[in-house]
Amino acid sequence: MKEQVFVKTANVDNATKAIMKLLARPINEMVGLGMIYGDPGLGKSRFAKQMCYRKGYLYIRLEASETAKSFSQKLWRGLKYQLNLTSEPTNEMGNAPGGSTNSLVNLCIRILMDAPHSVIMIDEFDNALPNRELRETIRDIVDQTFATVILIGMSGVRDKLERTNPHFFDRSNFFCEFNSLSVEDVTEICKKVCEFELSPKLIETAHKASAGQFRKLIKTLMLFEDKIRNKRAVTLTAKDMKEIENAGDKGSK
Repeated sequence: MKEQVFVKTANVDNATKAIMKLLARPINEMVGLGMIYGDPGLGKSRFAKQMCYRKGYLYIRLEASETAKSFSQKLWRGLKYQLNLTSEPTNEMGNAPGGSTNSLVNLCIRILMDAPHSVIMIDEFDNALPNRELRETIRDIVDQTFATVILIGMSGVRDKLERTNPHFFDRSNFFCEFNSLSVEDVTEICKKVCEFELSPKLIETAHKASAGQFRKLIKTLMLFEDKIRNKRAVTLTAKDMKEIENAGDKGSK
């Protein structure tokens, strides 16, 4: 199976267009905030990582234990590397400078003010919702800089943000939902990532087995390719289906 292939599914196309439109905004009049959300396994994180790799954006994943300070340290390290900020202060270990959370946030804001075209994709944004200080820190980045910030979360994150912090919610200039993959999406993915050409019937079988989830689809296609490579009948056994289901249970994006 071919790796690092950027397949233009309907989800990818819609999200890319939304980001490009946000980047073309009048930055003095509109904040650069958008949100991508959807059910698990639809490829949101994969899309974010590939966009960051291809476009030079900054990718940050929020952990369950994330704090405002640890997020600010991640942001500082990412900006320092991305912008090649050799003159920025570090501690004796070469890590983010010490001091209060507020001082570190202000340092990141100052850096971003000098880099107005920066794009930051914040994955697992659901983990910020219970932590008011972390939420407000991200909001400060949005409000006080010209940077573009794309939040990525689960299907309920949009409604949760609206309930938790309506002022933050109202700042978003796009909401893009990832939906289940269509047969057309699966056909395009098969063309781009598979080493072997699959028949329309096998593509339809892969779509059905994956239930429209990207992660399950990749596992299904890997099983198909293994059978083709070893000259076996390309069918899905009960064991195969269990492996596909287990693939869908791993991770959340």
